[in-house]
Amino acid sequence: MFRATQRRWPFFLGTSALVSLLLGVPRCSDATTATPSATRAPTPTATPIDCGPVHTWVDPATSPTAALSQVVSGTIDQVRGPLTRLRVCGEAGCVFVLGLPAQPTYNYAYTVTVDLVANAVNHLEVCALNCPGEDSCTRTDRNGGLLDIAQGAPASPTPPQTPGTPSPTPTPIPTPTAVVCTGDCDDNSHVTVDELVTGIDITLGNLSLDACPAVACDGGQTVPVYCLTRAVNAALSDCGSP
Repeated sequence: MFRATQRRWPFFLGTSALVSLLLGVPRCSDATTATPSATRAPTPTATPIDCGPVHTWVDPATSPTAALSQVVSGTIDQVRGPLTRLRVCGEAGCVFVLGLPAQPTYNYAYTVTVDLVANAVNHLEVCALNCPGEDSCTRTDRNGGLLDIAQGAPASPTPPQTPGTPSPTPTPIPTPTAVVCTGDCDDNSHVTVDELVTGIDITLGNLSLDACPAVACDGGQTVPVYCLTRAVNAALSDCGSP
């Protein structure tokens, strides 16, 4: 005969431990606490910058000029995308303008003062800096003229001339009037007896005036008696008097 054996539990087990042992439920002290894993935040996707064309317009420059600086002005047409800065460069260096509008804009007016190298031609370049590859640079104004500024000292005025001793005005020398020697038929400044006889024949009508035009003292076509008298005087004075 088998003898029923009564199972005895250790005296040190408590009631809750005994129930857990009978039901096969692990005790709280035996349960393993799970450590929660850290949740990784998603990496934000960078939004691409929408760059677009930008156009730079420059007003005509003042050249030549005696000033050592020049005010450069104009407008910018920005189709889209941020406009980061404006740059104006020349022989004296570059000037940057920041704080330009980030939103698309048209006819944005700007004014920049740049230094000039003295006594030289300064070649300016104006650039509106947008996105890489979309910068707008120009070396000409809105009319197509080059942005070349000739700097130089103003021309000194012509000093007034010191009045000096005026040169004397030359006295005109009168042209001597040719002395008409009445009766000088051959125009040799002498009146001979033969020429006097010719004059008498002309007066009497025996010869024409063509034989001795010089005997006509008054320029007429006849030889009056007083012209013969002048011819005789010319013969006596060797043409010293008419």
